Amino acid sequence: MLSAFCAAAIAIAGYLVTDAYLGLATWTYATGVQGLVFGQTIASISVVAYFLRDRRGHCPWRVVFATVLGALGLVVGLIMIVGNFEITTGMDGAVNWILLAPTPLLFGGGLLYAAWLKRRSPAVYADLGTQQAAHEHFIERQEG
Repeated sequence: MLSAFCAAAIAIAGYLVTDAYLGLATWTYATGVQGLVFGQTIASISVVAYFLRDRRGHCPWRVVFATVLGALGLVVGLIMIVGNFEITTGMDGAVNWILLAPTPLLFGGGLLYAAWLKRRSPAVYADLGTQQAAHEHFIERQEG
């Protein structure tokens, strides 16, 4: 499936007579970096939220102030990436927003799916992120 997507992207780039590196790789790298920093930002914010509820016996500097500083740094970095995305892609206009859009849309879709799963199947929702859930999923894939 991934090979088909790659082949389609290369075919489109070839049809548009676009330089394979400047026209295709730069867009995908820029989108990937933005997605990675977005994920790290969300994770750092969740770490802050976790430690605000339970410091685990650590001093506030270690688990509150330091985590907030890290999260703020990532938020600023993400804002700079999004605000200057045209520098990375070398493109102006709507294409940059099209390249940026999948990340927050997929994140929002994941939140909606989690809310749906929590309401429809609380046991499965409660198992998300556990070793047991990962093991059961692996067994199901092996048997199916």
